Amino acid sequence: MVKIGGSVITDKSRPFFLNHNNLDRLASALASYEGRLVIVHGGGSYAHPIAKRYGLTTVPTKIDPKGVTLTRLAVLTLHNEVVLSLLKAGVFVYSIQPLTLLQGSVAQILNGVLSSNLTPVTYGDVISTGNGSYVISGDELMRIIASSLKPKRVVFTVDVDGIYDTNPKNGRLLKEVSPNWLPKQSSEDGFDVTGRILGKVKEAQNIASMGLDVYFVSGLHPERVLKVLRGEETIATRVSGRVGS
Repeated sequence: MVKIGGSVITDKSRPFFLNHNNLDRLASALASYEGRLVIVHGGGSYAHPIAKRYGLTTVPTKIDPKGVTLTRLAVLTLHNEVVLSLLKAGVFVYSIQPLTLLQGSVAQILNGVLSSNLTPVTYGDVISTGNGSYVISGDELMRIIASSLKPKRVVFTVDVDGIYDTNPKNGRLLKEVSPNWLPKQSSEDGFDVTGRILGKVKEAQNIASMGLDVYFVSGLHPERVLKVLRGEETIATRVSGRVGS
């Protein structure tokens, strides 16, 4: 499983700014991987600014319906760009709305797609219920999918080399972190309705506790992503589910 981080393919300081070069390079690397993949991507500067404007969070809230429509439109606009880039690289994808996974058998749905020689791609989205609307992050989807599929490796791509003990600008890159580790401060600037790096780390720790290998690696260096997927040594952080590791 691979999470394409929104910070890798968009500039979070510039709404609706897609970094085509980063996306295409990462898509090419994923295309050269010889195993089966499930891909999840974040909303980046497409979804987060609108979600913030209308008060969307990860908790169900009654908000202006226009905010739901606009946020989902932004998400789907970015999703189409991701799909087109993967297709151009030679990855034949099958788009899956998160709501489909939440309401059905995750393993059955994804294995059905994989058995057709297609690559499932889903994304952080807005879910609307009787109690209101809320954001389901790509990170949360990674946990939900991992718990059902039990993939060999789970990879989070980010815009830095991995997880740092403090801030990437002046902190120390950690080769491995334990289930109980917490960052001293956020390593991401700006607003992110899905919880910044802390939310990603918590989800990764939950996934690792299932006995799965979880990694944080720079999506700005696609060759590292490929090495992690292949089980080769590279610059990255491994999240361990072993207590005391």
